[in-house]
Amino acid sequence: MNDLEIAQRTIGAGGVIVMDDFWHSGFPEVQEAVHKYFFTSPIIRAAPFMVGRNKLFLASHEIRSDLKAYIFERMPANMQKQVRVLGYDAFTIDPQW
Repeated sequence: MNDLEIAQRTIGAGGVIVMDDFWHSGFPEVQEAVHKYFFTSPIIRAAPFMVGRNKLFLASHEIRSDLKAYIFERMPANMQKQVRVLGYDAFTIDPQW
């Protein structure tokens, strides 16, 4: 959780944070720490816009909606699935849904 806290405190406008091993079954503590941070921290400067391939992608609030739309529109139809992650609209990049 310390890495996410540092990233959230230092991210600038237009920044992106990638959390590795978010869905990895061998590292459940990563997902637990991310959930704990989002539901207890007063500082949320970047929010989820995309999830998949064991990663959680966060973008600063200034670019989040535009970045989400830009990437989503360019994805193959079989990968366009909208989801909710940590209370935010996002999409998955895993084609097996």
